[in-house]
Amino acid sequence: MAQIAEGSGQDIDAAVRAAHESFASYARTPAVQREAWLPRAADILDRRRAEVLDLLVDEVGSPIGKAQFEVQYAVGCLRAAAGATRRVAGQTMPSDVPGRFSMSVRSPLGVVAAITFFNVPLI
Repeated sequence: MAQIAEGSGQDIDAAVRAAHESFASYARTPAVQREAWLPRAADILDRRRAEVLDLLVDEVGSPIGKAQFEVQYAVGCLRAAAGATRRVAGQTMPSDVPGRFSMSVRSPLGVVAAITFFNVPLI
């Protein structure tokens, strides 16, 4: 199906460093621009649905019904996640100190490297 290079721990470190270095510019990217990336990815995936279905069947041995569900679910996840760029919020809570309040603010943790599960690779 394909030939790929075997990665090492140093490759992971280099990828995480590169992503970390680009994180600051990504964080300055306006929400409207970040919001547009995910629907575009969903459109591309949807357009290439037949090709992706074949890959899932060949790569994982997925039954066609499961592969169809996986592609449709992934398209939906990408579209739903697009709106999350505008829903970054915190909470205010009562404080034990009179006249004060506490506030939580959501902020990105940063870059990570992860090995994802194999039985639903697209999602």
